[in-house]
Amino acid sequence: MIVINASKKINNNNNYNNKYIQSNQTTIIKKKMLSLSKVELGDFLKIKNNLLEQVFNYYHKPFYNEAIYLYSGTMFEQINQEALNNNNYLVNNVYIFSALYGIINAVDVIQSYRLDFTKSNIFEQSLYNYWKEYVNDMINSHPSKQLLILSSNEYTKLIDFKTINKEYFSLEFINIKNSYERKKIRGLILNYCILNYINEYNNLDSVIISLYVFKIEKNKILISKL
Repeated sequence: MIVINASKKINNNNNYNNKYIQSNQTTIIKKKMLSLSKVELGDFLKIKNNLLEQVFNYYHKPFYNEAIYLYSGTMFEQINQEALNNNNYLVNNVYIFSALYGIINAVDVIQSYRLDFTKSNIFEQSLYNYWKEYVNDMINSHPSKQLLILSSNEYTKLIDFKTINKEYFSLEFINIKNSYERKKIRGLILNYCILNYINEYNNLDSVIISLYVFKIEKNKILISKL
């Protein structure tokens, strides 16, 4: 099982017209977001002008696509078409943390939205607490024995490491501090795992992807430049 995080940037396309299945928890959040005026939404998300207009329409005139195609941004741009065509691997292995959905499969159909875990002041509790039990139940119910954590720290906070029933591997960047580069690496790892059907993540030890070499020490995947 691989977990990655959603991105703020999304592709503005609509491949699905039908309603999709969503949890009651998602419905509650959506109702709250739809209740906000445009000004209130801008104040809540700290956005304005064209971006505010766009995000307001995400909720009031939503479009739909499979999650792996809806999300954009640096990490998702590293996933090539050959990997995207491997639907079986995506269905069985790749999951995405989301402030609106908690956790979703890469090919689940979702709507356009923008919401961060750090933005919780309009809700009765933090979105971390809101989703934590749901997310960890999903992780623990997955049949895989290992968990590869490619999500950023903002999203990894959702994982209760005391209760997960899997051997897990997380990333540690060695002298790589640039945010863009880190996002790129996460995407490159995901692309590599999909193309090579990686299910045992200790097999990433000594692998070289692009300009980066990987070394596993206990539950850490150490990443450094060649």
